[in-house]
Amino acid sequence: MGVILSLSLRQLKSQFVVTFHSVLPEPNNLRKNVVKFIGEKSAGIIVMADVAVDILNKDYGISRSKIHVIRHGIPTLLSKQANH
Repeated sequence: MGVILSLSLRQLKSQFVVTFHSVLPEPNNLRKNVVKFIGEKSAGIIVMADVAVDILNKDYGISRSKIHVIRHGIPTLLSKQANH
């Protein structure tokens, strides 16, 4: 999968933003190289939690300035209103 994705991204002429729904700490070399490559090629990275920013920076060497958090789920206020 990593090879096919890498080849595709090398040919891509447009900028892109990637969303990582899950970010695994302490990756093996293959995972680390693929995720790092995606991070280098992308214009930005969206993650769902603050801890993912830390993992991508520490374990994958991706700059924090490229990573943005958009939390998943619905706000507590909306959830409470729906129950009334």
